[in-house]
Amino acid sequence: PGPRIGIAPSSRWPSKNWPIESFIIACQTLQRRAGAHIVLFGGGPDKAAARAIVEALGSGVTDFAGRTTIAETMGLLKQMDLVISNDTGPMHLAAALKVPVVALFGPTDPVRTGPYGGASVVIRAKDAPCSPCFKARCRRPDRACMEGIAPDAVVQAALQLLQRPPSPAL
Repeated sequence: PGPRIGIAPSSRWPSKNWPIESFIIACQTLQRRAGAHIVLFGGGPDKAAARAIVEALGSGVTDFAGRTTIAETMGLLKQMDLVISNDTGPMHLAAALKVPVVALFGPTDPVRTGPYGGASVVIRAKDAPCSPCFKARCRRPDRACMEGIAPDAVVQAALQLLQRPPSPAL
């Protein structure tokens, strides 16, 4: 009955990954505040991150990480009310499909890499002078650009996007 929120918790660059603990906090809050059903996306290498989220949430979550083709992922993404994602493939696909996106950016530049199309909000850490660095591996022990993104900021952006009228279908 609640909104379907797609989560893409991993990317190929370790530096672009928001901490799994932060995804868990955001998902739990959205389940509690919006009655959200969480749907996890990703490839085979993303199964461990998805499993950690499933174990933490316990219920109200469906895990498709490593279980779908790109075409199947697109079909599922199109059914989402919202997607929360690092700068990675499912984020770009969701934006192209006009699914509202909360995009989490650190080492890359959203002006340069998107998301393009559809309703999207980009969240970046406020105190990360090193961002964007365009490095696949962070050299800072504090990972300021991704660790500095507060789960509450992501939840607030998600709740605002969920209140917007839906985009016209493709």
